[in-house]
Amino acid sequence: MTFKKTTKPTFTSRVTVMLPNDKGGHDKSQFDAVFKFIGNATELEELRTLPTREVMERVLLGWNEFVDEQGAPVDYNAAEVQALLSIPQALYGLMEAFWSNVVKASIKN
Repeated sequence: MTFKKTTKPTFTSRVTVMLPNDKGGHDKSQFDAVFKFIGNATELEELRTLPTREVMERVLLGWNEFVDEQGAPVDYNAAEVQALLSIPQALYGLMEAFWSNVVKASIKN
């Protein structure tokens, strides 16, 4: 496939959050996160030096399929972003979704 320089400012990725439950296991939940596309190598290298939470504050631009306990959609706003980033398992899921897409490598079996 031919490499094309992109002008798309964002990309969407599925985020998986594994929360511990009272049965000794984990409950899996998912939502879609909208991230800023980093097309500049210098900016990407700078992001690699920052704490995960700060990276997410810079690159997380929105979400879909993210609901509260009653099933109502959670609005994307500064307070909700900070609440989400305060959950370690969600922060890890976001980090994994972002970096795995930024440095995605083709794997063949």
